[in-house]
Amino acid sequence: MHLHMAGAGLTRPHRNMKRHSPSPHQIPVIVVAQDGLAGQVVEQLNAIPGQPLEASASDDTRVALHALRKGETSGVYAQHNRTVSINDAVPLDPGDARGLSAFYLVVGWAVGGYLLAAMLGVAKGSRPATLSHRCRTPATPMPRTQMCATGRISKVVRCDHPHVRAVPAHPA
Repeated sequence: MHLHMAGAGLTRPHRNMKRHSPSPHQIPVIVVAQDGLAGQVVEQLNAIPGQPLEASASDDTRVALHALRKGETSGVYAQHNRTVSINDAVPLDPGDARGLSAFYLVVGWAVGGYLLAAMLGVAKGSRPATLSHRCRTPATPMPRTQMCATGRISKVVRCDHPHVRAVPAHPA
């Protein structure tokens, strides 16, 4: 049997692996054989206790290797002259033996972005998120006044925002 495995195949975390106790569980593999031997091998692989593999059969090595390169399966077992060899069909980078460099890069970006946003927020200071921080009571009284709900006359608050009209100031 000739064995093709993705570089990250059985070592990368699979979607069904438990995080607290990582062990392989239903990792998809394809068994390629021309005769009825593929069905027997699939049954034996699926009968392993704990179901570490989820084997399926195929009769075309090219289709199975294409599925391996697309990430649809983690391994391909192909029958050829009953010798076993391992070929790394999708190798990892030489300095990244476990395939985790991209993970740490993305985590670094996320943490860095969060820290940058926090620093910008602290540097800018806290300000209200409403339009009222642009409104102010004028230093000189305006000619118009309005009656408040209490019946007292109060100053009119002037606002620089073009879509906000004069609003009566709240009496103290």
